[in-house]
Amino acid sequence: MESPRRPWRVVLLAIALASACSSQEAPRSVVLITVDTLRADHLSGMGYERKTTPALDVFARRGTRFDWAFSTCSYTVPSHASMMVGRYSSFHSAGLLNGQQRLLATETTLAEILRDAGWRTAAIVSNAVLGSGSGFEQGFERFDDELPDRELVRRMPERRAHAAVDRAIAQIRSFGDQPYFLWLHLQDPHGPYTPPASTPGFASSEEVPGGDRRLPVGRDFSGYGAIPAYQVVGSERRYSDYRDRYDREIRTVDLELARLFGSLEGAIGQGRMLVIFTADHGEAMGEDGFFFSHGHSVGLDQVHVPLFFVGGGVAAGRRVPVPVSNMSVFATVLEFLGQSLPERIQAPGLFASLVSGEAPPAGPVYTESHTQRGIAAAGHYLRRDRRPATDTDFWRVSPISDGTIVPLGRELSRLRPRGGHARRPLGEATSLVTGLERRLDAFARSAEEALGFHRARARPRELDPALREELRALGYAH
Repeated sequence: MESPRRPWRVVLLAIALASACSSQEAPRSVVLITVDTLRADHLSGMGYERKTTPALDVFARRGTRFDWAFSTCSYTVPSHASMMVGRYSSFHSAGLLNGQQRLLATETTLAEILRDAGWRTAAIVSNAVLGSGSGFEQGFERFDDELPDRELVRRMPERRAHAAVDRAIAQIRSFGDQPYFLWLHLQDPHGPYTPPASTPGFASSEEVPGGDRRLPVGRDFSGYGAIPAYQVVGSERRYSDYRDRYDREIRTVDLELARLFGSLEGAIGQGRMLVIFTADHGEAMGEDGFFFSHGHSVGLDQVHVPLFFVGGGVAAGRRVPVPVSNMSVFATVLEFLGQSLPERIQAPGLFASLVSGEAPPAGPVYTESHTQRGIAAAGHYLRRDRRPATDTDFWRVSPISDGTIVPLGRELSRLRPRGGHARRPLGEATSLVTGLERRLDAFARSAEEALGFHRARARPRELDPALREELRALGYAH
């Protein structure tokens, strides 16, 4: 697999760090916000027709946004693990499963590095698969995984955004003037979509992209050609019902984050705070025949995520069209805080680019899932299946959802500079596709080798019996 070329970064990074550290006595802190199941093209600031994220839009304009940020995987555990260790999903011990095996103590996480360097560390997570025993608690002196709420159908434990943001604000206040790293994970856009009644809705007269339709209820959680069984709300069966609910969940997150941003205003204004906002993956809204679900592919609906940085000397009002991986969060945080980078990371830090306004490295960005891999490079995104369609054993059932998976073949998309994409016939770009395939082949060989290495050393996550049954119902534990 190719290593990112970094010679240009030496001078720029020195300038950026000098700027960020001009007030040496002022401690610098980082808040990382990850939102579960948030596709980038449903943010109004990314061109969505509904005003789903007015507060986020205003906040993002104070910093730098990436139009084409990619998650490493299309489901929660591998994607978050990549952000915490700086490596693609196949290359860390959580692998391409979703809660069945833990992130091992042999991994060095971002929180561990910062804790050992003197930062206070705290995490507030709202999804059971990220809770204690998953390995994500490594390096956090306070790991808050209290999940007082329950999903509507499966009764899976979770925490709603209002409670999570309350905890985050209280935790930040408790740090006082001490430098800290806080990770806040919000669960709300993950199904079932049950926004609070107080969250504003959207005009019912709006046209539904692709037309509205009535959908059957699925027999499993996959969402293939149907509403996933765990997503069903009452007698609602129309596509528009669930799209509206999903968008209102995003609006709920926006309303709650407005409170958090207000509490951070002083530190941001003094240049000693870096706030990072991103998501672990997206959600299908009919793409590839899947509805209101994720994990079945690495289509753009699944892996195109928001990513923006505010504060800490970051250039304001800037949008970057160059594709990046959101696992660059790992190196970027360390750069901002003046810490050295581990040798084995697979995505460059972005801090020099964020401060200087120069373009970040334009190297390839890869994505993975149980079924597919993809590459973003040369203004395009190519994805393909990991196994031939004839491998019926492989395509029998998903280990992620215990439901339907299907081969989807190859697909090439042109990435427009400010978001949006267009499918491009493979036959009209033969040389481009050949080059992308060659790079993806090399990545796939390394990834499969790494998967085998970690599979031989994997440790199953230890769960209490009640949580194990709940995760089994979710399709995460077998």
